[in-house]
Amino acid sequence: MSLRSCLNISSYTIRVALVTVFLLSAFTTFSQTTSLVVNYDLRGFPNVSYLDSFTMRYTNELDSVWSIEHTFHCSKDFNWSDTLSPIPEGDVQLTIFRDTIKVLESYYWVTANRLNEVDITIKRQYNRSKGAPFISEDYIQGYVRSSSNMPDWGSSSVPLETYTTSTGFLQGIMLSQRFGVHYGFGLNYELARFKYPPPSQKQRYNYWSLSAIPAFRFAPFGYENPSRLKRNVYIDAGASYYLPLKFRQTSKANNIKVQERGLHNYADVRLQASITIWRYSVFGTYRMTDFVKQESYPELPRLQLGVGITNRL
Repeated sequence: MSLRSCLNISSYTIRVALVTVFLLSAFTTFSQTTSLVVNYDLRGFPNVSYLDSFTMRYTNELDSVWSIEHTFHCSKDFNWSDTLSPIPEGDVQLTIFRDTIKVLESYYWVTANRLNEVDITIKRQYNRSKGAPFISEDYIQGYVRSSSNMPDWGSSSVPLETYTTSTGFLQGIMLSQRFGVHYGFGLNYELARFKYPPPSQKQRYNYWSLSAIPAFRFAPFGYENPSRLKRNVYIDAGASYYLPLKFRQTSKANNIKVQERGLHNYADVRLQASITIWRYSVFGTYRMTDFVKQESYPELPRLQLGVGITNRL
């Protein structure tokens, strides 16, 4: 084979390779669409429900004419993805609304001819602009509490030592930065030991009850205070009604136990107040009326003080 023939073959091969590279490049360019995938996670957003809707507004900063909105209802696991394709290259402004309230505004750069992916976690915003209206906020809390009439134990005029354990929940709504209302229900057990029983005897009251609690809440530092500690400081004050489920007077002597029932009325209404800091509370209750209707038996203490633990559900 002559040198001229070899050069002709090499030149042909190079031309074919160049054409192939050009076609592949052109195919890749035209086949790759500029797109944006946004993955949302709402698990950190408090009090979100399946009834809530979120609207995502996308606007291109270089060409403000381009804008699109997508509306989603919360999924079961509070996660979903939004895909935009095609989308202009450049800085995209993303604004998220919960119903009509803006909860997030941010910017993301979209690169041309590729799949752009962004992960967003939406949390409650505690930095509303000055003058913006407060959005009422629901809350649900569970609690465990223990109280007694310990301040009266040293008094000879108080015939009972009382211990009370309670558990339940509160559900309410903050009407403003500092004021809210709630109601709740609780299950309570009260043990009252007689301090001066007859010789060789032990006596006590056992009292099971259900309580209903309407109350007001005051948040002195503001419900949306940026400080996590300060926004979890609040004072509750209200009343409660205790519905007796079981009330017994038990006497035990020489391994013989005697129980009496029918000793109470159904007028167990109490005032109550508590101060909570973070998850820990100090509280007191005051019974408004007599509860034991049998005059030969001592009355339950009216005032009890105690401590508790509260947590959001």
